[in-house]
Amino acid sequence: MLEFLDLEYIKMVKIVDFINKSVKPVSLDEIAKHIKIVKKTAYTLLVLMESELKDFDIEIKMNNDKEYYLENTCENKKQRNDVNLDAFVLACGKKSIVFSMVEELYHKGHIHVANFCESKYISPATFSRAKKQLMRILEKSNLTLATHLKGGIVGDEYYIRLFYFQFFTSFYNSIEWPFQQNQKIEVERFYQEKIKSMTNELNFMQKHKLYYLILIIKKRLIQNNILLENTYLFNELKGYNEIYKIYEEYLNNQSIFSKKHVAYETNFFMYMIYAERITSIKKDALGSFMLFSYDNNKCLRINQIWVEEFKRIFNQQISLNDELQIYQDLYILNQRYDLSLNRSSVFSKYENNLNPIILNQKIYQQTTRFYHKLLENKEFSDFIKSQGLEICEKIVIEKYYYYIYTYLFNQKEIKPIKIFMSDTFDLLSEQLIKKKLLLLFGGNIEIQSQLNSQTNLILTNSSMEQNCSEEFMIYSHKDLSSLKKIVYIIQEKIYAQINDCEGNEMGESYVENRG
Repeated sequence: MLEFLDLEYIKMVKIVDFINKSVKPVSLDEIAKHIKIVKKTAYTLLVLMESELKDFDIEIKMNNDKEYYLENTCENKKQRNDVNLDAFVLACGKKSIVFSMVEELYHKGHIHVANFCESKYISPATFSRAKKQLMRILEKSNLTLATHLKGGIVGDEYYIRLFYFQFFTSFYNSIEWPFQQNQKIEVERFYQEKIKSMTNELNFMQKHKLYYLILIIKKRLIQNNILLENTYLFNELKGYNEIYKIYEEYLNNQSIFSKKHVAYETNFFMYMIYAERITSIKKDALGSFMLFSYDNNKCLRINQIWVEEFKRIFNQQISLNDELQIYQDLYILNQRYDLSLNRSSVFSKYENNLNPIILNQKIYQQTTRFYHKLLENKEFSDFIKSQGLEICEKIVIEKYYYYIYTYLFNQKEIKPIKIFMSDTFDLLSEQLIKKKLLLLFGGNIEIQSQLNSQTNLILTNSSMEQNCSEEFMIYSHKDLSSLKKIVYIIQEKIYAQINDCEGNEMGESYVENRG
C-alpha cells in the first residue's frame, strides 16, 4: 500500500506504524534507525504528524525519558493499544500523486495530463516520476499503462478488475465510501432484493467488499471493458442457473445482452465471491464450493497430496474440520498462473517491499523444503506444470509460507498472564485497576485471588519481597504513570510468548486433534 503514497507520507506512515506496534515507548534514535533516516528528519516528521493525527483521534505523546508512544484521544476509547491507522493511511493516499492517478484512471478511464497537473499543482516532471512509479506497481499485477494514458491501464480485464478491487478494499475498506452515494443506495437495494436470500448473513466489511465488486464490474462494463473468456466454470454447479438469471437481469440493465458475455460475467462474479472470501454461499442455492474445479477428482487428489505432506513435514495432526478448510483454501492457493498474483507485494499493509522471511526464517526454509518435496511427487509436479506455476516458484513458495505461518500461529494458544493484586490497595483502586487491565487485555490476563508459584506478576503499593514472581509498585488507580508501565510489562510478557512460539515451536509443533 505504501507504494501508492508520496515519499513524505511513506515515512510518516512507517513512523506511526512503528510506534504503534512497539510494546513500549520508542526513542528518536530507534525511530530514525528503523525508518533509515537521520534524527533531524525523524523529529521534523514527528512535529508535522502531531497536527495531522489529531484529525483521527490519535496523539503522539512523549514520556519523561523522551520516548514516544501513541494514545487514542477518542473519549470512548482511551486505551493505548486501541489505535487504528487505516483512516490516516487513506488520508495520506488522497494527498499522494500515484494514489490520485489510480482514482482518476478508474473513474475516467484515462488521464488528461495537463488538467491533472493543474488540479494537483504539480509539474510535468513530477507527474512523469509518479507515472513511472505507477508502472512499476502495475507490472507486479501483470498490467501496464497506455503510452499517452488515453488508453488507461492496459492488460487482461481480469487483472484490471482485480487491481481496482484490491485498491479500493485495501485503502477504503469500510472507513469511507469511495463512490457516489446514489451508487451505494443502488447496490444495497440489489443486494437486499436479489443476493441476500442466497448468502449467509454478511458482516459490515463483507458487504462493502461485495458492493465494491459489483460497482467495479459495472464501471468496467460502462467503459465497454468486457471479459473475453471464463475465469472458472461454474455452470455445472447446483444453483448456477439461479445466479445466472439474477445476473443476466442485472447485466441487461447495463446493455449487456450476449449470452456468452453474460456467462463470462456470471462466472467471474461467482469466482470473486469465492476467491476473495466475500461470503459463504448457502448450500441449497449454490452447493459447496469445495466441489468446483475443472477436474474435481484431480484437484481433490492434489489437495490430498498437499495435506499429507504438510502433516509430515510440519509434524501436524489435523482435525477433520480443519482439513476440509485446508482443502477449500488450496483451491485459491493453487490457482493457475494466469489467475495467480502475489498481491502482498503491492497491497501489504503499511510495509512496502515486504521481506518474505520477515516473520519466521525457519518456517520459510521448511516451506521451501516442503514445496520441493511436493514436486518429487509426479502427480503434483504434473499439476504444477499444467497450472503454469513452475515459472513462478518464488511466488508459490511465498503464498504457501504465509498460509502455513498463519495456520501454525493460529494453533498456538497464548497462556494468560497470571496477576496477583495485594490486599493493601483500597477497594476503589483495586476495582478500577482490575477493570482497566481486563478492558485492555481481556482473556490474555488472569487476576488471581491467591498468590502461588504460577503467578507471573504481583501488583502492590508496598513491597511484598516475593522472589518467585516479578513485583511492581503502583500506589493507586490515579498513579497513571505506573499503570502505563504495567501495561507495557504485560504486553512484553505476551509478546515474549509469541516470539517463543515463532522461534522455537511453530515449525515443529504437535497439535492435538480437536475434531
